[in-house]
Amino acid sequence: GARIGEVLRTLERFIALDASERRELHLGEAVEDSLALLKHKLGRRIVIERDLEQAPTVVCHPARIHQLLAAVLENAVEALARGGKRGRLTISVRSSAEPQLPGTEAASGPWALLSIVDNGPGIAPERLESLFDVRFSESGGTRVHAGMSLAISRAIARQHGGEIHLESELGQGTRVFIQLPATPPTGHDVSV
Repeated sequence: GARIGEVLRTLERFIALDASERRELHLGEAVEDSLALLKHKLGRRIVIERDLEQAPTVVCHPARIHQLLAAVLENAVEALARGGKRGRLTISVRSSAEPQLPGTEAASGPWALLSIVDNGPGIAPERLESLFDVRFSESGGTRVHAGMSLAISRAIARQHGGEIHLESELGQGTRVFIQLPATPPTGHDVSV
C-alpha cells in the first residue's frame, strides 16, 4: 500500500520532467528520488549515509540528470550487493566556487559536487577509464553493465557543462564524483 504509493509518486515526478526544457532542479531531492526507485535493491545489507542538506540547485534537463543519478547509484548498489559484506553507500553534495574535477578548470562557478562512495569490491585503477567504454563489461562481477550507463552518464554531465570522475582500488570500494554548474545561492546578485 504505502510503498506502492511512494513508488508511484516518485515515478510521476520522473514522468513530469520534460527532457526538452531546462529548469532548476534541487540535487538533494533528485538523489532522494533516485534512491526511492532503488529501494527494492537496497535490502538490509546496504546502509545509506546522506549529507544532502547543503545541496544546491542546478539548471538542467531534469530527466537527464535523474537518468545520470539513477545509473550511477544503481551501479554502486549492484556492486555492494555482490560484495558479500555489509555495504555502505555515502552520498554527499556540496557547493564550490571553483571547479574540483579535471576538464572543467576554465569554467566559472558556482559548482555542485556530488560524491557517491561505496565500500564494495572496488576496481583496479588501470581499468577505470575503460568503464566509460560502451563495450566494457567485467566478467569478475564487480561492475557488469557499467560501460553503457557510465558512458551515458558522462555524456549527460558534459552536456550540462560538468564532468564525472571515478577513483577506486580493488578491495577498497569506489568513489564517483559528479560536478555540475550550480545556480547562484539565493540572494546572490549575478548582475554585479
